[in-house]
Amino acid sequence: MSSLVFANGDPMASLGLGTWKAAPGEVGGAVTAAQVLLAWGIACGTAVIPKSVHPQRLAANLAATQLSLSASELAQITALDRGERFIDGSFWELPGGPYNLANLWDEPIGGA
Repeated sequence: MSSLVFANGDPMASLGLGTWKAAPGEVGGAVTAAQVLLAWGIACGTAVIPKSVHPQRLAANLAATQLSLSASELAQITALDRGERFIDGSFWELPGGPYNLANLWDEPIGGA
């Protein structure tokens, strides 16, 4: 399993990822935490839409498409899921509207 070394001191340890080193040739040898998470989302088939107006970050986000994570690395990141959400989608629930929390999520909300 390759390890990824994060550029500019990204605090990946707080996410439980520790320090990884990139395999030779992967995104120039150093990647950011954002690049790893973008690469993970892309590998999982998620529509990933990062937001930035800074040319350097735009280039870094695009470079994430070239990062290949191993099956083990993908599983390690996926295992970080705590089943928590920052936004539950309740703002889509309008009286008489077509959306409710039950049809917005594939799994129960709040561990219910």
